[in-house]
Amino acid sequence: MSSKFTVEQSMREHTTAERVIWCAANDQCDYVVMKDDEEVHFTHFSEPGRLKLLQASAPISTADELLAFAEQDFAHRVQQSH
Repeated sequence: MSSKFTVEQSMREHTTAERVIWCAANDQCDYVVMKDDEEVHFTHFSEPGRLKLLQASAPISTADELLAFAEQDFAHRVQQSH
């Protein structure tokens, strides 16, 4: 099992403006955020369809910022499960 994340960008139309969406995923879960938003959508693949909303401490505007958030949150979740 790998905990290494890959980060991808997608463009989606959101109302009348296009928004950039970042997604960080590994083999267990994914984190999705709209650029410049602090609300991160978290899904653990063992619970498909159970979306959790997480709050970042500041708006996330780059792939690196989402990656850092995902790695920190995931490490915390792994610690809690042991």
